[in-house]
Amino acid sequence: MYYLLKATTLLLCVLMFATGIIGLESITGVTNSGQVFVATYMIFFSILLFTFEAAQAQPIEWLDHMLRRNFGFLYNAVGKAFFIIFIAFLCLGLDGSLPLITGILVGMWTLEE
Repeated sequence: MYYLLKATTLLLCVLMFATGIIGLESITGVTNSGQVFVATYMIFFSILLFTFEAAQAQPIEWLDHMLRRNFGFLYNAVGKAFFIIFIAFLCLGLDGSLPLITGILVGMWTLEE
């Protein structure tokens, strides 16, 4: 069951990454310039969460030390939950149906973990 939860979180991270990339590609002009930042943050945070979850499944000492030192809130249940909720709302900052679906799925996943 533990690895199923980790695998689902990793799949959601891949979906968030893809949503961020698609969000960057769909920017048409200066009026959508705010979405550049949202998509970039979404890509960064999805990579961060993916790295954290992968490091939990297969520990790498130097990576675990770096994550604990810089992103220690991920090791706390409340901090991780707030981070995932933040990412879910970040997904909703992009236009389209894929970001909406991704945001809802990620937000609902917080209830599972």
